[in-house]
Amino acid sequence: MKKIVILFASLLSLSSYAQENPRKSSLFNYQWKSQTDCKDTRDGIDAVYPERGIVTYSVCPDGTISHRQPRSHGLNGWEGYCGQTAASNMTSMLCQRHISPKTHDLYAKDLTPGQHSSTMKKALNKIFSEQPGKNTCPVTHWVVRINWHDEIFLEKLKRDLFYGQQQIIRNREDGHQIKITPIPVLMNSGGLNYHWVTVVDLINNSQDRFGCDVIMNTWGNQKTLGCETFTRYTDHTGFGERVYLNF
Repeated sequence: MKKIVILFASLLSLSSYAQENPRKSSLFNYQWKSQTDCKDTRDGIDAVYPERGIVTYSVCPDGTISHRQPRSHGLNGWEGYCGQTAASNMTSMLCQRHISPKTHDLYAKDLTPGQHSSTMKKALNKIFSEQPGKNTCPVTHWVVRINWHDEIFLEKLKRDLFYGQQQIIRNREDGHQIKITPIPVLMNSGGLNYHWVTVVDLINNSQDRFGCDVIMNTWGNQKTLGCETFTRYTDHTGFGERVYLNF
């Protein structure tokens, strides 16, 4: 029993380290196809609670926002902030409410490492519905989407990304502008290395098994995965379950 506890604690430590230092972890590292640096840093506030102070965030070349993830805390880095960071991306892009990832804990917390999908849903629903007279968020209700088949998962993700209720503009590299609804998606590259990202586009790639690449914001930058690799990472339980949030 003691060996199991030690092994579990070691895995937690490695998982948290991978979240904080994605380029330095060898066991749980995500194999990204490419990365775009989001060097345009800006300062903003939460229009509903300006007294919370200035929040610094990164704007990517395509115009989308990618918040930087705070360092984990707790025993062996138990509490990571990838879920809260994805939620900050959503509030910045959809509401122009710039909320720091740590502030999201004021709306909902849980005992799991990182943030469970039900906790993120609870926090976002509170943020989007509070202070109706001052709130700049669209009136909506967040839900957790669960899909078990890779192709159906991609089809539904594409539908919600391109035909969502509240849309923002993304500038593609080819000069075209598209309208999207950013989507938080849970991934896992192995072991306990769960990580939330914010999907902002699906583009054509004839070399991929599913014919596409996924563009996502995470760690203050923007990264790309082939859809085949993406569906493997999003099968976070190993049994086919894939989770994202939408409204």
